[in-house]
Amino acid sequence: RERLVEAIQALKPGDDVPTHSPSWRTYYILRYRYVEQSAQRTVANNMGLSERQLRRQERDAEEALADYLWRRYDLQAKAEAMLSRAA
Repeated sequence: RERLVEAIQALKPGDDVPTHSPSWRTYYILRYRYVEQSAQRTVANNMGLSERQLRRQERDAEEALADYLWRRYDLQAKAEAMLSRAA
């Protein structure tokens, strides 16, 4: 959980990024859903989105988080090492 929260925090845009930007929206979705553990309906209402729209954007936010974690922990190299050991 700690690593996940750290990763979400790392995706927080800088103060110079407009608050209505996609990067802030990604951050807020991840924060509300995984740090504050808010329900989708609550997050959608708070962000002025339909639940369907939130689900689409949540999927994009999760992909951004997965990409960050993949790069941060160099999982490509670790996956390749595991595959080469298994062969």
